Amino acid sequence: MQLLTTLALMFFGALACGCAPFFLRVKDTHLQTVAALGAGLMIGSALAVIIPEGFHAFAEPGHEEHEEGLPEGLAGLVLICGFLAMLLLDHLQHAAGGSSAPPPPPADPQSAITGLLIHCAADGLAMGAAFLSGDARLTMLIAAAMVLHKAPMAFGLATYLMACQWTFQRSQKTLLLFAAAAPAATLATYGLLGSLAVLSSPGAVALCVLFSGGTFLYAATMHILPEVLQSGGGGGHARMSSSQLAAVALGSLLPVALSWGHHH
Repeated sequence: MQLLTTLALMFFGALACGCAPFFLRVKDTHLQTVAALGAGLMIGSALAVIIPEGFHAFAEPGHEEHEEGLPEGLAGLVLICGFLAMLLLDHLQHAAGGSSAPPPPPADPQSAITGLLIHCAADGLAMGAAFLSGDARLTMLIAAAMVLHKAPMAFGLATYLMACQWTFQRSQKTLLLFAAAAPAATLATYGLLGSLAVLSSPGAVALCVLFSGGTFLYAATMHILPEVLQSGGGGGHARMSSSQLAAVALGSLLPVALSWGHHH
């Protein structure tokens, strides 16, 4: 039930933000602050919650005995693989002409849409793996980070489609696909991993959590933070505004505060 509720919030939140530009005027500065908060929350969740949880679960007494002595270095390798998997996905997107952010018109909107959908599906893979941990606090943090991450993306996609002279009626299908991509990938990943005995053991779940930590760290540092830096002004130098810096700091510290005193 928690999984379905979270996915519903992600879907309707992204859809609402995607529809907003067609009916409302939202200041860019407000949207940039939301993006900065989302970046901070993803960084804090990855560094203070997801990665420590994964390493703790992997090293928990009894795991190595039941799973035939998994190498100690495997946990770090899987974490790096999560980061590199997102890096490879980005490379493939750009090689195919896609992008994780809408390019300016008059570029072909289909390539941008495809890139965004692939990016959302990758986020869903990380979400599905993280949900396997069964930690309600962890999954809520990840869900909140994803909602804040998807809101500016959905808004940006809608404004891009408007710039390409797409009407709301023509954009509806694309906005629905965008909103559904991450929840669908999350549900598919959760169902697949949960149905395979070899992937549902405690050690395997720990490794899935670490893999998702690598993907979250990549998304925050290579996708969202650079966008926030570029939108902060400062002429030719990439930097954040004071409000964006405060939002990143707040978002990063929030998972630490929520995790304080937590016992495994």
